[in-house]
Amino acid sequence: MCVQGKRLLVFGLLAIAAIAAAPAVVRAANTCNGLITIDYVGGPDFALPGDCDSGMTLGIPCTDEGMKVEYEGDSTITSNCGVTWATGHATSASPNEVVFTPNTTLMIPANQTIPPGFCNLQFDVKVLARSTDATPNEIEEVTGYLSSQNDAGCDNGLTSSGQQSSSIPLCPNCDDNIECSQDSCDQTMGTCVHTPQPTSTPCTDTDNDLCTTSGCNGTLATGGTVVNGCDQNHMVTTCADDNNPCTGPGVCNPMTGICAFPNLPDSTPCPDTDNDPCTTAGCDPNGVCDQAHIMCTTTTTTTIATTTTTITTTTTTILTTTTTMPCVPTGPEAGNCGDMTDNDCNGLIDCADPACGLSTCVGGTNNHQPCSTPQGQVACVNGGGQCQCPIILKDPTAIKFGPPGAGLDQLTSHGRIIITDPVDVAGSEIGWLVSNARGPIYGALLPPFSMRVFQTHKLFTYKNPDALTKGGVYKAQIRITRYGISYGYKVEAYGDMSAATDPQMALQFYIGKRPTPGIHNGAWTRTKFGWVVRDLYK
Repeated sequence: MCVQGKRLLVFGLLAIAAIAAAPAVVRAANTCNGLITIDYVGGPDFALPGDCDSGMTLGIPCTDEGMKVEYEGDSTITSNCGVTWATGHATSASPNEVVFTPNTTLMIPANQTIPPGFCNLQFDVKVLARSTDATPNEIEEVTGYLSSQNDAGCDNGLTSSGQQSSSIPLCPNCDDNIECSQDSCDQTMGTCVHTPQPTSTPCTDTDNDLCTTSGCNGTLATGGTVVNGCDQNHMVTTCADDNNPCTGPGVCNPMTGICAFPNLPDSTPCPDTDNDPCTTAGCDPNGVCDQAHIMCTTTTTTTIATTTTTITTTTTTILTTTTTMPCVPTGPEAGNCGDMTDNDCNGLIDCADPACGLSTCVGGTNNHQPCSTPQGQVACVNGGGQCQCPIILKDPTAIKFGPPGAGLDQLTSHGRIIITDPVDVAGSEIGWLVSNARGPIYGALLPPFSMRVFQTHKLFTYKNPDALTKGGVYKAQIRITRYGISYGYKVEAYGDMSAATDPQMALQFYIGKRPTPGIHNGAWTRTKFGWVVRDLYK
């Protein structure tokens, strides 16, 4: 008798028992038949996927599906048939058919009931791959013997054929195509189990951001940059400090994955290491700490004094040397736009410095829009915003130079700015500043509570006759109009304005410690007596 076995798809080992029996009833003296059965006596309830092709006839031989099941060799054979079996088949998936041959003729008596049958033959196979036929969740096997091959002979001189097919239930294909999922099958229940991959298991990067690295986060949750546990921001590039005092914190470029360090504003203070009291260190526009960013300047003034007597004239020359100390940076101008100080030492003070956002709307529907015209300023305010560095409206302003010698120069100005928030005029400092690209020309400041308050609390005045000879504000007036948001001023002040030598000048008006003053910034016209500007915005 021979037993022919087909391949299984199982991980691990299965034992197949072939039970042979003589016919239960012999109906004629010249007939012979027999029965062979398959029992799967070892392995899980649901095998982890090969088999015979169920689309073809399940007979001996059956149609091979390919390299699906491996015979585990004759060393796995056990039998109680009283003979020794051999196949000559190596431990391999090829060939498809395994033929078992006993070492001596196996005589099977008639009338063997099934079960238990006459004897058992067991051997092991191992699944190599999943079935690809029409029944992927079943393993089809065929066993039997063929009279055409003279596999079984009877004592009446005839030959016999017999075969049986059977199948093993398989676990389903549990691959859910989710990278961060570990997929397995419960071989007892035949159900799929999905558990998260270990944290930091690599997964596909889909955000095209070279500053982030994707990885599994130890869950199968979805949300934000995480899809089925694959977190696109699992690791984020951190830019280490470049130890350059003239560059800001590093920012990773998502296109290159390289950290960039932006240069700090020109004249930002940096460590002074040259021990030279005549130089001041500061950052240059290229992000370099320049030890000689600002140099001391020395001005030499020669004074000639003349003494006259009735006999002779004596001329005495006095040489005076004056050292002007440099501007010392105290920080960026941005954020310090209302202190009358050139914080970054670039010559531009407060709203005259572009860093303060000249005439730009902040907040509201016109956020970041220009408010450099009366219409733009009104649109900013009506849209719920505040005009940063608002323009001074209706601003005839003049500088009149005094006579040579002890005479003082005169500044007169008339203007107004729009402020939507209430201002405590009486309790605040009021100031005016004229400057150019080299720094301040003239500034005047009235301390809090120096102005007279009228009963309406809409009019405030100041007068100081001594200013005509000693310098300072001679008279000033603040009037609140137009629904309480227009702050108009008039001022007349005296002092040294000799630094007004070119037409490009800025006039700034300070009130109520606002983050920024109002400003007129533009070209003035030279007159016979000094300078004048008449933009006359209404």
